[in-house]
Amino acid sequence: MTKEETPIYEEPKIIKGVKLPPHNTVRGRVKMFLFANRHLLSEAILEVGSRMDSEDAWWQDNRDLRKDISMHRIDMQPGPGVDEVVNAESMYYTDNTWGSIICSEVLEHCYKPKKVVKECFRVLRPGGFFLATTVFSFHVHSYPDDYWRFTESCLFKILEEAGFTDIVTETAGDAYHMLNDHGEGPDQKCPVYQHVFVKGKKPII
Repeated sequence: MTKEETPIYEEPKIIKGVKLPPHNTVRGRVKMFLFANRHLLSEAILEVGSRMDSEDAWWQDNRDLRKDISMHRIDMQPGPGVDEVVNAESMYYTDNTWGSIICSEVLEHCYKPKKVVKECFRVLRPGGFFLATTVFSFHVHSYPDDYWRFTESCLFKILEEAGFTDIVTETAGDAYHMLNDHGEGPDQKCPVYQHVFVKGKKPII
């Protein structure tokens, strides 16, 4: 990367009481998606996969998205940001328990992501929204392990098969890979996105 291409660091911003990481960072784009859709969150919020790297990792803390609504945070292992240790593939909550669900940067770490999404659909109340962010072009990062990369089409189908409606996907971030097809031609600069986001609604029957 040349000096001209070096990204300029931006300072975090506080908008409507929510501290947002710089938009030109990975966490900045993730947080902005959740922030832009916070009006869809309703009482009470369940955050699936909430463990933070440390108590100081404020950019991973989503409680400020809706300070007026209670949030219960679960993860497969204890640690900062975890209220309760729960297996997301088999949650003990009864059907239609939670008003909305956030699942941010989690599905790539779930060996059975379809099962997790189906469980989220089950415990979500009719009319409630499910918000998820995950990775597409990103390095392997084990917390405690890393299994999958998702396209928009893949996430759409996973939510659709679980029963969600009003599904919307989007991408964020730019990563560039230089490709050379078996030395047959010049290198090609291949742009890909880093993250894929999705939201869906549990229909009211």
